[in-house]
Amino acid sequence: MPQSATGTVPFNPRFSAVHTDYSNNHIATGAFSAADLAFQSGAVVVNGQGEVLLLEDTKTGRIELPRSGLPATFDIVVKSPLKFVEEKTGLVVERHPLLKPTRRYYDPGVGKWGLLEQELQFSDRTTTNAFSVGLDVIYIRRPEFPDSRQSITSWYSGLVRDHPPSGFTHNGVRLHFMTVEQAIQAVQDSSHDHVGAAALTLFDALMEATQERMAEQA
Repeated sequence: MPQSATGTVPFNPRFSAVHTDYSNNHIATGAFSAADLAFQSGAVVVNGQGEVLLLEDTKTGRIELPRSGLPATFDIVVKSPLKFVEEKTGLVVERHPLLKPTRRYYDPGVGKWGLLEQELQFSDRTTTNAFSVGLDVIYIRRPEFPDSRQSITSWYSGLVRDHPPSGFTHNGVRLHFMTVEQAIQAVQDSSHDHVGAAALTLFDALMEATQERMAEQA
């Protein structure tokens, strides 16, 4: 319950919830309150061949993009957003620069948001800042009280120059490297992760544009 100057104030979390695509489709009877909000990092990490790293939980078989747990401080999310990937996998992960995107909108007078036409545009400079920020659900796997919260997830791009082959296991996590198309299919099939699939789709567009710009400048 939230605290106020006059004490504890009861409330119905259904009226405070901000549902994600996942919760609307899969947790129809549940709700999250504004107090159940966390910040976390997500990572799209590629190797030298452009293959994407996915992590498989060896106990559950769940396959997903790397996501941090509940961070101790917000500074960790901002200053060391890919450190959690190294801790989970044992890999050395570098920040990977991408072109900074903006959007151009067409026909802003349409009555429905879904009908608004848009396209990505790119600046001339690259950045290692988050390439996407989205609303997600974070699962906290504490044995005594497993929990879930709404999460503001900042997605970062990473690069590994050397890694063991796919199937290698580290601390209960099995590493897989696959094409972007395969990764999108895998996260949707394994965990209905539409948020991760959307991040991968945007990453693919940014990576292609970045590579084309680098080739033009070479």
